[in-house]
Amino acid sequence: MSDFSKSKLESYLLGSRPNDKKKQCCLFFKNIVKEAEDIFIKKGLPTNRNESYRYFPLIEILNQLLSSLAKKQYSPSNKEQKNTDLSESRIQSLLPYNKQRCFQLIDGFRINLINHSLAKGGLAESEPTFRYSTIMEGYRDFPLFFKNYFNRKNKFSSCPLVALNCAKWIDGLFIYIPAYTKVEKPIILSNTDRFDGSVSLYPRTFIYVGEGSSVVFCKTNSSLDKEPSFKNQVSEIVLSKNSKVEFCDVENESSPIASNCNLNHIKVYQESESFFKSNLLARSYKRGGSRYNISVDLIGEKSEANLYGVYRVYGKNNLGLHVDVNHHSSFTKSHQHYRGVVYKNSSVVFDGYVGVDSKIEKVEATQSHNGWIIEAGGKLIAKPRLSINSDDVSCHHEALITQVSQDLLFYMRSRGLSFDEAKKIILDGFLKSGLEQSSDELRAALELLATQ
Repeated sequence: MSDFSKSKLESYLLGSRPNDKKKQCCLFFKNIVKEAEDIFIKKGLPTNRNESYRYFPLIEILNQLLSSLAKKQYSPSNKEQKNTDLSESRIQSLLPYNKQRCFQLIDGFRINLINHSLAKGGLAESEPTFRYSTIMEGYRDFPLFFKNYFNRKNKFSSCPLVALNCAKWIDGLFIYIPAYTKVEKPIILSNTDRFDGSVSLYPRTFIYVGEGSSVVFCKTNSSLDKEPSFKNQVSEIVLSKNSKVEFCDVENESSPIASNCNLNHIKVYQESESFFKSNLLARSYKRGGSRYNISVDLIGEKSEANLYGVYRVYGKNNLGLHVDVNHHSSFTKSHQHYRGVVYKNSSVVFDGYVGVDSKIEKVEATQSHNGWIIEAGGKLIAKPRLSINSDDVSCHHEALITQVSQDLLFYMRSRGLSFDEAKKIILDGFLKSGLEQSSDELRAALELLATQ
């Protein structure tokens, strides 16, 4: 395999797609893009010297990607011809859930609606309305939301990979849920990639939920291309006072895709008395690597975040789960619960962090990870971490890495089941138990995907 230098990888990524001219027309976005470019140039790609990337081989994965491209003599024009099948029936076949309210983000910035009853600016009159638009249009209508939260300066936005997205994104999806709106059915956010003329994509989503509102989102990731690719996506979610959001993120690649790199960054801001719940389902055969960076700021008092995740990783694949929860106010709660299984030649790293600021009180935080290594050659690393700077808190963490119980297998086989049948029942039950907190509308579909 060719060994590309770190500087060459950085030059390739930063120069792989020109900035869109629309961002240059707005001083707000122009400044953000310039600052992001400076951050990425200064810090560069994270290596194993960076604590949160110590066990995730990002440079190696990107080297594999570029080597595969060089070996295949990649041609943008040829690739574009392969990705013309975007009929509605083709798109819907990629979506395992309710298709009534589906936003499709093609290549990260082209917004398409699966349901034609949806009208721009809201839903049909009989349904609770919400606003949606491109990010550029959203800034024009709601500049205060963007100035207060979009790419807000903090540890998250200073991450070089988040900065790379901000420097390279073209446009994205903005959704605004007005105050005191209850959206009854889940909203599907489908990221469909066809990589027209490029091997790198930078999707961006910005969601603002008004005071007292509630909504369920389900984000799915699908690719119409089987060629090597790099996707670096960022989602920002703002929860106003007393709002409630459930966010499901599903990666379900069921066929091998060579040398892919898929990075997902999710940032959540919670005001007082808000409630956020996330459910991650990562099920992947593809070679390369996927990484989820989930960062939650509990800003207001009595805010709560519950984070759940299930993974099933096959093949020569690397999965990284980096969860960062920061308690900035008193009477806040957070719970992290992740579990999954690893097969031969796969690697999973769980890096969970809880931070509690000084001079706050009555904070509750729990963190747990339970991983099973199913076949010899699988690798699983768990790094639960706490940083407590206050006395009046209740925090604990736990991590377990094990194998399928031989006693349980023996018991089930003694009841007439074959070895494979007993093992499947045990694994399915283990994974399903990690999805019990998902909403009723999505649980059946998530359980089906997790156990296939």
